[in-house]
Amino acid sequence: MKTILSMLMLMLSAAAFGAAPVLAQPAKNIVLVHGAFADETSWDKVAATLGAVFAGDLPKADAEVLAQKQPPLNPVNFEAVTEVAAWHDKPNFYVVTTEDKTVPADAQLFFAGRMKAGVTEIAASHAGLISKAADVADVIAKAAR
Repeated sequence: MKTILSMLMLMLSAAAFGAAPVLAQPAKNIVLVHGAFADETSWDKVAATLGAVFAGDLPKADAEVLAQKQPPLNPVNFEAVTEVAAWHDKPNFYVVTTEDKTVPADAQLFFAGRMKAGVTEIAASHAGLISKAADVADVIAKAAR
């Protein structure tokens, strides 16, 4: 199941970045960067797209900085096995970012429902922790009470 989810997230991310045409071309050095593909020329094409997709509600300069600092996605993260998941036994809270182009809100709601989390929706990109920091801090403060 984890492998299927990994592949699904990879394909959705690649589609969001318009990576399909790159796959059809002969490749020399291809690097997977947060779900998008860059060739040997540089990561510039990916970084230009990443800011808009990942942090579209931030000022362009801030989104570009985040895109340049984003490390490549490590597929091992999707294969790691958690032996104890705190969400089984503790109260859970989930901030759904409804303008997220990286992880769709429906997927986030599925994750939140699976862990029986209290849900707060904010109109934010995937970088809602930054763009709507006060809203996220309110959720954390309420959860701590």
